[in-house]
Amino acid sequence: MNTPNSANRIENQADSPQAALELEGLQVLLAEDCPDQGRLFLKFLQLAGASVTLECTGQSAVDTVRKSTTPFDAVVMDFQMPELDGLDATRQLRELGHSGAIIAVTAFDSIELKQSWFQAGCNEFLRKPLQKAELVDAILRHTTSQPQC
Repeated sequence: MNTPNSANRIENQADSPQAALELEGLQVLLAEDCPDQGRLFLKFLQLAGASVTLECTGQSAVDTVRKSTTPFDAVVMDFQMPELDGLDATRQLRELGHSGAIIAVTAFDSIELKQSWFQAGCNEFLRKPLQKAELVDAILRHTTSQPQC
C-alpha cells in the first residue's frame, strides 16, 4: 500500500487524479537507452494514460515507426544512443514522413545543440532530469496543435 510518504511514490503535482490520464488515447514511442531513465519515463507516460512503446536505440526507434501500422502521436527521443543517435534518428523519422511530435530529451544543453535538434525536426527540447509534468505538458502542447519550430 502506497502512502504519501512511500519511498517509491513519484512526487509531483501531475500525480493528481485529474491529471492522471492527460495522455489517454495517445500512442507514444520512447527512445531511451539508459534502463533507469527508460523505466522512469515509461512510468511517467503510463501514469498519464499513454500507450508506450520503448526502444533502446535510435535505429530501433526508426525501424519501429517504419513498421508500425498506426502512427505514433509523439516520440520522446534521447540524444546519445547506440547505433543511431537521437539527432540522426529524428532526421530519419521526418524523412519517413512522421508528422507527430518529436520531443528531444538530453542531459546536454547548449544553444548549438538545441539548434541542431530543431533543424533535425524536433518540436521541443527538454533537459534531463525531467519531472513528470514537464514531459506530459510537452507532449500535450505538441499533440493538440502540432506547432512547427
